Amino acid sequence: MKYEITLISHLVLDDKIFYRENKVIEEYNQLGGPATYGLLVKPFINHEIKLLTSCAKDFPISEIKTEAKNITIIPSETTTRFKHEIFNDHRKLYLLNTAKKLDTKIQTIDEGKACLCSPVFKEISTDSVKYLTKNHEITVVDIQGFLRFREKNNLITYKFSQDEIIDILKMADFVKISYDEATIITQERSLSRIFTKLGGKSPIITLGKEGVAYKKEDRIFRIQAPLVKEVDPTGAGDVFITAFLAKMIETENIDYSIAFGIALSSHAVTTRGAAPLPKVNYEKITDQLLDTKSEIKIN
Repeated sequence: MKYEITLISHLVLDDKIFYRENKVIEEYNQLGGPATYGLLVKPFINHEIKLLTSCAKDFPISEIKTEAKNITIIPSETTTRFKHEIFNDHRKLYLLNTAKKLDTKIQTIDEGKACLCSPVFKEISTDSVKYLTKNHEITVVDIQGFLRFREKNNLITYKFSQDEIIDILKMADFVKISYDEATIITQERSLSRIFTKLGGKSPIITLGKEGVAYKKEDRIFRIQAPLVKEVDPTGAGDVFITAFLAKMIETENIDYSIAFGIALSSHAVTTRGAAPLPKVNYEKITDQLLDTKSEIKIN
């Protein structure tokens, strides 16, 4: 059966600067954000994707229109824009501009099957998350935009309300959190301790090259990621969580849905930018990844 996924997030312009020994070796600009990367999944799922976003006229909407059933754009004077400074052993993220908030339009969204709420920087409030959970059968939240803080020099750091994060974990059916974000929220490094402190319905923790850890019926499991040659990890989490949600509403099988998300996201990192995903047998890869599933014992 074909359903509709509502994806809510800012479209983003990314400026990337690569350094080696503090010297610039490469610079380029690209389209980014959860909406751009999430739409890469469309050719490999059975469902339509509806997008609610905000951007200015400088974002080339024509480049993403083919994969979205319909796009609702809140006009803005500026498009959300990030600058990435990428070094050998670390990276810095700066927020240069932001588009308009999405809350007013969210309150007009009709009931639906599934919703992916993926803010990049505070464009969605917890009140909107509450509204979305009430009028969708499945609501997934990517936590990153609720954690970020903009310093005076535009550097992005972490500063957030612990109560707000707890509320989101309780409200949403699934919450995607990176391992680094999870350690900051919980002040723990052990996955078992992290899951214990997070609580919530079903947190999903992305582990980069180590795969994904998730909660299922009060037990914790991990599925490994395949070995690939990584070119650009940007957007991998967005591809993962969009693919996960699409397969979850189709199968209601969290193990298979996690593995399917990993299968697609592992190929997303093999090219630079938001390039179309290669046409390979992702179902076969998903079945292979399911064989790597292991349980993480809770201490």
